[in-house]
Amino acid sequence: MQKTLLAAALVVFTAGCTSVKVKPDEVAKLCGDRPTEEQAQGAIKTYVNSALKDPYSAHLGTYVVGNCEGRMIGLINGGGYKYGWVILADVNAKNSYGGYTGSQTHELLYNNGNVFWMVSN
Repeated sequence: MQKTLLAAALVVFTAGCTSVKVKPDEVAKLCGDRPTEEQAQGAIKTYVNSALKDPYSAHLGTYVVGNCEGRMIGLINGGGYKYGWVILADVNAKNSYGGYTGSQTHELLYNNGNVFWMVSN
């Protein structure tokens, strides 16, 4: 019984760590148009302004627009997947103590002007 519960718990917890590749014929329907350079930069600025404690201290490094993918948003946020173009951006900003954290990669999903931030590494 305990082994079954443990296995079920592992499935639930690891399900949030998955990504879903989108078939090429579904890209336009699920992810919208691929963002332009200006839209990608705007998405990063939107993220920085709304997610960081001190957005004015942020130094933006390189960024890359990747593939159209889906990410699980977790049960706390309603469950299911958000689809969009993955944008990886390097950001160096101040933390709560006023020191710079060093360059960290942040993962965003961009879908027709909507920006969802998912993971920071």
